[in-house]
Amino acid sequence: MVDHRWRRCVQSRQRFCQSPPGETEATKVVYHHQVWSECKMLSWKALCDHVCERRYINKDLLLLLLVLKSTAGCKLTEETLHLKTSLLQGKNHLYYFTPLALNSNTAYRFLHVSESSRRASHVKEDQAYPAHPDRFDSCPQLLCSPGLSGRAYWEVDWSGAVQVAVSYRSVTRKGNSAVCGFGLGPESWSLSCSRGRYSVTHNGKRTMLPYSSTIRGRAAVYVDFLAGRLSFYALSSEEPVHLHSFSGTFTQPLFPGFQLLLGSSVELCGLLEEEPPYSV
Repeated sequence: MVDHRWRRCVQSRQRFCQSPPGETEATKVVYHHQVWSECKMLSWKALCDHVCERRYINKDLLLLLLVLKSTAGCKLTEETLHLKTSLLQGKNHLYYFTPLALNSNTAYRFLHVSESSRRASHVKEDQAYPAHPDRFDSCPQLLCSPGLSGRAYWEVDWSGAVQVAVSYRSVTRKGNSAVCGFGLGPESWSLSCSRGRYSVTHNGKRTMLPYSSTIRGRAAVYVDFLAGRLSFYALSSEEPVHLHSFSGTFTQPLFPGFQLLLGSSVELCGLLEEEPPYSV
C-alpha cells in the first residue's frame, strides 16, 4: 500500500510545477509557508532529481531550490537551471543565502543576545558576560558566525541606529567606538542605517548615500569573496535597492557584524521562518 504521506508529496510536487493563477513574474520569490510545510515531508533526493530535470520553474519551485541547494545527494548546480525570466536585481543573491548566528562571545556587555542567536538589542542592563578574548570591551558591537570565504547573502531587520558590517576576525576589540568602530580601519566595511538615512564607511572614509523615505528597516549584504566584491542593499516593499558596493581583495575570512546604539536592535532573517538558526 502506498504511504499516504508519499501520495501527498507527489501531489505537492505536481503543484510546484504549475504557475499559480494570475502569476505574471514566474521567478518572483515569496515565502510560501504552506509549501514549506509540505516540503518537509518530501523525499529530498527524489525531489531534487526531479527539479534538476526541469527547464522552467515557478516561484514556489524557486523557493524550493533555495531550500534544497545544500541537500546531500542533490545534483543541483547553477548551470542546470535555465530560468524562464531574469530574476529581479538582487533576487538571484538568494541562491547564496547563508544562515548566520550572533556570537555572544564577541558581544559588548550591554548587548542582549537572544537564545536563538538571531536577535540583539542594546539595553541599559549589564549582561554579565564571562570574560572572553573575542569580546568587544567598550564598543557596542558583536560579530556573527561562521566566517565567509565564498559567496554569501544575508538579510537583517533593524530598528534605531545601527551599523551593518563585514569584518576580518583580526579587527580591534579593545577600545571605544572611535578606536574599534566598524569601518574606521582597513579590516572592516560598514553600512550605517538610521531612519532612511544611510552611509558607508571603510578605512575611515565615509560616504553619505541618498535619503529615501520609502525604504523599510531591512538591509541585505552580498559578498563574493574571490571576486573581491561586497554590496549593501536596502529592501523596500517591492524590490532590493542597491546602496553601495566595495571592490578590492579580501585576505581573510569575512565575519558579518553589527554596531547598535542604545535602544537599537537587529534581527537576522531566515530564508523561512521555520528555518533553524546556524549553530555557533
